[in-house]
Amino acid sequence: MSSTSQQRLERLHELKREHETQQTDQDTDEETGFQGEELNAFIKELVEKKKQRKHQLDLIQEFFENPDDYGVQVDIIPSSSSHKEIDQRKAELEYRVNLLRSVLTALEGELELLGVAKNSPDLTQDKKS
Repeated sequence: MSSTSQQRLERLHELKREHETQQTDQDTDEETGFQGEELNAFIKELVEKKKQRKHQLDLIQEFFENPDDYGVQVDIIPSSSSHKEIDQRKAELEYRVNLLRSVLTALEGELELLGVAKNSPDLTQDKKS
């Protein structure tokens, strides 16, 4: 038997022991040895659990990809605010965004002027006192 196969077999034995320890608090005898049939049954059980978990995760993924199929309307956001309050808040935010755009434009202009001034040949050196 190759070392890889031996390592896999040892890992399966280890998983089986961990599984039995989790299911019962009784001490298990490490010398019992596993027959191929028992090992196959254990592997099938693990595979089945993995399939169930994958199915659950697939359902979650499907929900996030297609929420309409589950009756969730993504276009509708519940709110306790009235339409008037929402419109007022929206106007405030639009004003702030426009104000920030104006500040950004002014700063970009100043930055551009500083770049031109730095490259200007008429730039005077600091006067030495």
